[in-house]
Amino acid sequence: MASKAVAVELSRTEKLNGTNYPIWKRRIRQILAQDCLDYILDDDIPPVPSENATLAETRKHNKYEKDNKIARSTILTFIELDIEMLFEEYKYAKNMFDAVTETCGKVTESYIQLLIEKFYGFAIKEDDPIVENVNKMIVIAKELAAVGNSIPDKVQLSTILHSLPKSWEQVAISLNLSGQNITMQNLPMLLAVEAKRRNKKNNSQALVTKPTPSEPTKSSEKPKPKFQKGKGKWFKKTNFNKGKKNVICFNFGAPGNTKYNCSKKKQNPGTNTKDIICVVSESFIVDSDSSSWWIDSGSSQHVARSKEAFLDLKEMQPG
Repeated sequence: MASKAVAVELSRTEKLNGTNYPIWKRRIRQILAQDCLDYILDDDIPPVPSENATLAETRKHNKYEKDNKIARSTILTFIELDIEMLFEEYKYAKNMFDAVTETCGKVTESYIQLLIEKFYGFAIKEDDPIVENVNKMIVIAKELAAVGNSIPDKVQLSTILHSLPKSWEQVAISLNLSGQNITMQNLPMLLAVEAKRRNKKNNSQALVTKPTPSEPTKSSEKPKPKFQKGKGKWFKKTNFNKGKKNVICFNFGAPGNTKYNCSKKKQNPGTNTKDIICVVSESFIVDSDSSSWWIDSGSSQHVARSKEAFLDLKEMQPG
């Protein structure tokens, strides 16, 4: 079996279908060369060693047999099934490769026309890997050049940029108007940088999770009111009858009553039962007019800093 490196290359190699022999031939040779097996296709098939052969000759032949099996399996793996049956009878990889070359290696006008249509009609979808598909177009252009139908670099650049998905339209325009020296050699690198930037942006946005409408968060839940609605006003939920005997009315000091259900307040509705609330504050005045007042419209007291301004002043005893 082929090594891991060879397996990776095989996964990127298109199977032989009868019309793509030039590119298939180059890929197969490159793959075999990675494991030093390309000699199987070039060297003559060694004869079977005789009974009097030396140990070195026997080992060399055994190595050739082992490498031949790997090369033969590699070639058959990347031939379409309907064509594979035509060549699986060959025992040696060299003979098989020569037969494939004889059958599929002839360049015809229909094959050239097929490559041209494939290159100019190439369209990359939104979810397709950009760089990988651009490299496929470059390979097709090189294959056309190998059979004598070269495409100018400017035409290749324009066709490749035109084949990009709709979301890459601004990238194509920017590259055309950037003034950079864009060539077929650095175009894949420029597109790879842009693809990496887009993937990083998409991954960062995927980390931000948003709650769905069907799953409200605690912050979105409506808090329960601490007050219950009564007749005409809101009042705090309180048990007024709890410990009623120990309650002293704040209005008249009568036991058993509260401010809310005071019976004496009902008997004397004109009685002033307002509580006086004392507000104490402290202010540091560095420099101000001695006649100025400190007034708070929301408080019950107004404060002046000087007694001389009063026409009528009555001092209260503390306590």
